[in-house]
Amino acid sequence: MATLDAAYIGWFSALAGDADPGNHRGSPGFDVDQFNESAVGERRGRSVDDTLDEGARLRRRLIAAIDRFSDARLDRTIRFGGDRKRPPVDLALGQFLAGWAGHDAIHVADMLKALPERRNAPEIAASLDRPDVALALSACQKAMGLSAAA
Repeated sequence: MATLDAAYIGWFSALAGDADPGNHRGSPGFDVDQFNESAVGERRGRSVDDTLDEGARLRRRLIAAIDRFSDARLDRTIRFGGDRKRPPVDLALGQFLAGWAGHDAIHVADMLKALPERRNAPEIAASLDRPDVALALSACQKAMGLSAAA
């Protein structure tokens, strides 16, 4: 998630009105899968805690960009470039953000498969046990052809 937040910060900052830095999730021709594979490779060998700390720093920057979105911006159509599992699509930014939030939850669930000792951390348990998050997880898993236990 840390690697993808880096790709989204530039896009969300541009959508919020900053100069477009390019080479981000919203750039034409940007290949998110290629970006992610490269970014993961650069982080190989780091500790889990260092990676989670990086993710927390990047997420704060990402949220700061999202906080700048006006209602009018949330209603505007954006181009989601797709990836290996989803085709490109035009949709309202607010609609994209709602889906993206559910997508985040599925990655947290995936990480907990590798880090089961963190499942009961109060902030994680509280987040994943929320009915809206459980619903988002179920919907994402269903859309991706995964079972809840997968």
